[in-house]
Amino acid sequence: MKFPKNKDNLFLVYRINSLDLTETPIAAFRTLEGADNYAGACQQDLLDRGWTEFSFAVASLVYYDD
Repeated sequence: MKFPKNKDNLFLVYRINSLDLTETPIAAFRTLEGADNYAGACQQDLLDRGWTEFSFAVASLVYYDD
């Protein structure tokens, strides 16, 4: 298989449920900084609401386009 020439990094923000350890992707960003800032803002928002069963993480992957 020949890989497509057009590729880019993509950073996904996941919400992790600490009760059953499910990971749900909630957003995608072009930069690690943007994804990390969003994950931190989401975490702080839920902490301000008193919800402690969720945390957020960032993962990277490669996006290929034909």
